Amino acid sequence: MRKSEYPKEAKTLGQRIRKKRMDLGYTLLEVAKAAQISEGYLSRIEADKQIPNSLVATRLAKKLEDDVNFYLMASLKTDLSTDILKEILKRMEKSPSTPESEVLKTILEQFLPKKTPKKLK
Repeated sequence: MRKSEYPKEAKTLGQRIRKKRMDLGYTLLEVAKAAQISEGYLSRIEADKQIPNSLVATRLAKKLEDDVNFYLMASLKTDLSTDILKEILKRMEKSPSTPESEVLKTILEQFLPKKTPKKLK
């Protein structure tokens, strides 16, 4: 999504934050200051490249006059230990694959931070 693009539907937390911010006429800077984060961090949240922790999620919901529970549910992803999830997935790789284990693996992978491609020099 480009910076100027207005999300018609808000399917993700980032899209919802951007839509609410734009609906209320706030700039990135205004919302970032209220959440006590940098503009860059808020921009990455809106682009779904990062998920805010529960404190930031609460501040964002308050500033954007939105349902704090939705924000907190999305922020739970960051509250889970990435190392624990990686270890579970590693052990699952060593076990025989079943349809159920593949579904569980797919679900668990959603809780890992998204990998951002490295820029080529």
